[in-house]
Amino acid sequence: MLLLTRRPGEKVVIGGEITVVVAGVNGHQVRLGIQAPAGATVDREEIHLRRTASLVPLEPVPASQAEDFDIDEHIRLAADARRYRWLRDVAWDTTRQDLALRDRHQNMLIEDELDAEIDRAMAAYPGESVGVANA
Repeated sequence: MLLLTRRPGEKVVIGGEITVVVAGVNGHQVRLGIQAPAGATVDREEIHLRRTASLVPLEPVPASQAEDFDIDEHIRLAADARRYRWLRDVAWDTTRQDLALRDRHQNMLIEDELDAEIDRAMAAYPGESVGVANA
């Protein structure tokens, strides 16, 4: 493994096609900007692991469980997942930082902090749902 030291604004070039820039450092968090060719997939490790795990062939669903399948519920779950991905990813879009959720000190909530805040809100208001346009 190659270990490099970079300061905010400094870059690393990988294979001549991928550029990684240190966008900022805040405590133990490092913001990275990644420029890659259009066909390249760039994921955080946990997303990559979920994607590769989802490539494992699934066992057929027994008929007794298939009867409990509710397509409307799955559509709602997919819409929720899409909203959640948008909510997490918008914090990294520097042109739309006005949309990012912030803590009481106006720091953007990202990754684990955002997850924790969403979990706290869901625990505080169980059973409530929020309507979002274009779900």
